[in-house]
Amino acid sequence: MDRPATTINLRRPLDPAEHYFWLLDQAACMNFVVFAEIERVFSPEALNASLHHLVSEHALLRLALVPDEVHRLHFEICNDSLHCEVHTAAPTSDLNGMEAELNRTFPCHTWLWRAHAFPFSDGPGMRLALTFQHSLADGRTGINLLSEWLNRLLNSPSGNHLTNPATTRPGTLINPGLHDLFPSRFQWESQPEAATQLARQRRDEFKAHAPPAFPAYFQRGECPRQPAIRPLVLSAEQSQTLLNRCRHAGCTLHGLIAAVQLLALHQVADSDPSLNLKLTHSLTTPADLRPSLAHEGGTGQTLNGLYISMLSLNVPVDPGTDPFELARYITQTTRQQLERGDGHLLYHLYQPLSFTADETSVAQFCQQVEKAHPNSLISNLGRLDTLPGDTAFAVNRMAFALCPMPSQLLFNAVTTYQGQLIMNLNFDLGRTPEATAQAIHHHMQTLFQELCDRPAESELSQ
Repeated sequence: MDRPATTINLRRPLDPAEHYFWLLDQAACMNFVVFAEIERVFSPEALNASLHHLVSEHALLRLALVPDEVHRLHFEICNDSLHCEVHTAAPTSDLNGMEAELNRTFPCHTWLWRAHAFPFSDGPGMRLALTFQHSLADGRTGINLLSEWLNRLLNSPSGNHLTNPATTRPGTLINPGLHDLFPSRFQWESQPEAATQLARQRRDEFKAHAPPAFPAYFQRGECPRQPAIRPLVLSAEQSQTLLNRCRHAGCTLHGLIAAVQLLALHQVADSDPSLNLKLTHSLTTPADLRPSLAHEGGTGQTLNGLYISMLSLNVPVDPGTDPFELARYITQTTRQQLERGDGHLLYHLYQPLSFTADETSVAQFCQQVEKAHPNSLISNLGRLDTLPGDTAFAVNRMAFALCPMPSQLLFNAVTTYQGQLIMNLNFDLGRTPEATAQAIHHHMQTLFQELCDRPAESELSQ
């Protein structure tokens, strides 16, 4: 029998998933930024009025992290100042302000999000952004809240027609944690033998391939963090062409993007391509667990909060690997992992609640993070809804970004908006040289173009 879903008022301890992401944040800042590119400029008054309404309706946005006397963390509704930081146009790069946000931490006892407006330096318009501490929310939640903010702004540009926030009914209920909503078949703590068997199966699958190695260009150890966002955008026509070819090849577009990413990383990691080396690359991809959750008599599809886990696999790659063949393998493997409960098992294996928020315990967790194998990550929020009415012409792009962790070569943040495939390739230039980041971007862009230009299977058979 599935455990009932509950909603808890005002305060609750962090769920194992939330605590796990908080611990990762202590090893390296895990902020993520969701943003929209707008063809309009809004006044600070309108920006703040719409934010006040957003906060009044979502208890999530009034939560702070509060440790108790035994160093256990709780989410607690608290009062804090609210204002949208309106920046001046950046003289060098419109992305500089957001890149800085990726490494700007949140202390306890304060809200775990920030709002920003970045005017464009080369024309009218602005980029509106929300920064989240990752223990509070996942990318899906960030996009949901950003869309609500945009809808309020675009329907009342001056803010004059918004209802006084004091007269709105405040949302005061904190959504349940991820583990409170697990279906019975994935409640691993009550099935220790099954959990052990699946964990053993996962280890055997990883050991089937040679362990991945850090490439020579990647800096290890202590070094200054330098978040960098390198956008790669495909037109709606290119995106549709790739989607059609993925369907014909029996893979997902997500699988193909991951395959192109691994092939590009392989190309810069192989110091002598003439040797045609086969190398193992480790791939990590977040998995949205909402479809498997039970909440108020239905699924947890509409929940705002942190409701994701991580899937990971080792993939052997050589320069001659066909991208669609690699994409099929990635698609099939990740589907199998999700269906058998690997994502739900992750937190049971890591036991994040065994680490408290005191300095010694956090240091022990960070030591484990330092031992992680090299990997790259692809996080794909899929096709985002175009905002209703005339707003489709005012919002040109919606996307997100997150700086890689110390063992991650690349964090690829993917969305599709108005048919365009938007990939923000996120690097830490303290570990990956700028020239290498540019080479990876170039290899991915070139390979996508080649796949778009490749004759379709139906043309080849004629």
